[in-house]
Amino acid sequence: MNTGGRSHPKRKAVAQLDSRAALLGDVTMAMREVTGLSVLYHQMMAQRLGVNSTDLQCLERVAANRDVTAGDLAKVTGLTTGSITTVIDRLERAGFVSRHRDDADRRKVFVGATPAVKRQAEPLSAPMHDAIGEVLGRCGDDQLKFLRQILQEMCEAVKKAAAQLNTMSDSPAEKRKA
Repeated sequence: MNTGGRSHPKRKAVAQLDSRAALLGDVTMAMREVTGLSVLYHQMMAQRLGVNSTDLQCLERVAANRDVTAGDLAKVTGLTTGSITTVIDRLERAGFVSRHRDDADRRKVFVGATPAVKRQAEPLSAPMHDAIGEVLGRCGDDQLKFLRQILQEMCEAVKKAAAQLNTMSDSPAEKRKA
């Protein structure tokens, strides 16, 4: 059938779907690569600081906020308060955090970053911050606002997925132990 040089609407729709699926696949793979490289970078940082990756993630949360509680850290990391207490103990022994009581409520204990974080951890994170800043610096305000929204939604999606994974039983590791 001669379409007079025009493309067939059904073929065009299929091509657009294929193109969208390919684009979604490319974006997903790029996100996985960025995530994987970020994990490797943080592992290298943790190793140089003499802490583990979980400790470093908690240290970054403490350093980014003025004062946090063990409960705050437990909430954002998904770890138990008991596990967080152990993390804080290790970070305190390493000299990266200190504990202090709330003046208004002596039962409440805050965790704050020590000057050692600025001296030791910040120089290690600078190359990553600079590289990301260079990329983001090329974006316009509307692009940055869009990216911020997408990243916030992605964070919520990952938190939901992690919570779902946490409730799954009969993991392959548990089956191997049995």
